[in-house]
Amino acid sequence: PRVVSLSPKTGPAGTRVTVSGSNFGNRPGGVSFNGTTAALVSWTATSIVTIVPADASSGSVSVTNSEGSASGPEFTRS
Repeated sequence: PRVVSLSPKTGPAGTRVTVSGSNFGNRPGGVSFNGTTAALVSWTATSIVTIVPADASSGSVSVTNSEGSASGPEFTRS
Protein backbone atom coordinates (compact mmCIF):
# COMPACT_ATOMS: atom_id res chain seq x y z
CA PRO A 1 0.00 0.00 0.00
CA ARG A 2 0.96 3.64 -0.41
CA VAL A 3 -0.46 6.37 1.85
CA VAL A 4 -0.52 9.80 0.20
CA SER A 5 -2.73 12.07 2.30
CA LEU A 6 -5.03 12.43 5.30
CA SER A 7 -8.14 14.58 5.62
CA PRO A 8 -8.31 16.15 8.12
CA LYS A 9 -4.73 16.07 9.43
CA THR A 10 -5.69 17.05 12.96
CA GLY A 11 -8.58 16.39 15.34
CA PRO A 12 -9.75 14.80 18.58
CA ALA A 13 -10.64 11.18 19.25
CA GLY A 14 -13.74 10.16 17.31
CA THR A 15 -12.84 12.22 14.24
CA ARG A 16 -13.51 10.53 10.91
CA VAL A 17 -10.34 10.62 8.82
CA THR A 18 -10.08 9.81 5.12
CA VAL A 19 -6.81 8.13 4.19
CA SER A 20 -6.06 8.46 0.47
CA GLY A 21 -3.50 6.53 -1.49
CA SER A 22 -3.09 3.49 -3.70
CA ASN A 23 -2.84 -0.28 -3.60
CA PHE A 24 -4.99 -0.63 -0.48
CA GLY A 25 -6.70 -3.62 -2.08
CA ASN A 26 -10.38 -4.50 -2.05
CA ARG A 27 -10.31 -6.48 1.18
CA PRO A 28 -10.16 -4.45 4.39
CA GLY A 29 -6.92 -4.64 6.30
CA GLY A 30 -6.00 -2.39 9.20
CA VAL A 31 -5.26 1.23 10.01
CA SER A 32 -3.35 2.51 13.02
CA PHE A 33 -2.64 5.92 14.46
CA ASN A 34 0.88 5.93 15.90
CA GLY A 35 0.52 2.20 16.62
CA THR A 36 -3.05 2.28 17.96
CA THR A 37 -5.54 0.25 15.90
CA ALA A 38 -8.46 2.26 14.53
CA ALA A 39 -12.02 1.26 13.60
CA LEU A 40 -12.85 1.19 9.89
CA VAL A 41 -15.89 2.89 8.36
CA SER A 42 -15.17 2.08 4.70
CA TRP A 43 -12.36 0.68 2.57
CA THR A 44 -11.64 0.83 -1.17
CA ALA A 45 -8.47 0.37 -3.22
CA THR A 46 -7.70 4.11 -3.02
CA SER A 47 -9.58 5.48 0.01
CA ILE A 48 -10.16 4.43 3.61
CA VAL A 49 -12.41 6.14 6.14
CA THR A 50 -11.44 5.45 9.73
CA ILE A 51 -12.09 6.86 13.20
CA VAL A 52 -9.38 8.26 15.49
CA PRO A 53 -9.19 5.92 18.52
CA ALA A 54 -9.75 7.28 22.01
CA ASP A 55 -6.25 6.32 23.14
CA ALA A 56 -4.39 7.37 19.98
CA SER A 57 -1.57 9.89 20.17
CA SER A 58 -0.13 12.14 17.49
CA GLY A 59 2.06 10.38 14.96
CA SER A 60 2.13 8.57 11.66
CA VAL A 61 -0.87 6.78 10.22
CA SER A 62 -0.18 3.27 8.90
CA VAL A 63 -2.16 1.05 6.57
CA THR A 64 -1.70 -2.72 6.54
CA ASN A 65 -3.09 -5.16 3.99
CA SER A 66 -2.24 -8.59 2.60
CA GLU A 67 0.69 -7.12 0.65
CA GLY A 68 2.39 -5.38 3.58
CA SER A 69 2.19 -2.07 5.38
CA ALA A 70 3.01 1.57 4.76
CA SER A 71 3.21 4.66 6.92
CA GLY A 72 1.96 7.98 5.70
CA PRO A 73 1.59 11.55 6.87
CA GLU A 74 1.41 12.42 10.55
CA PHE A 75 -1.93 12.99 12.27
CA THR A 76 -2.02 15.50 15.13
CA ARG A 77 -4.37 14.52 17.95
CA SER A 78 -5.92 17.68 19.42
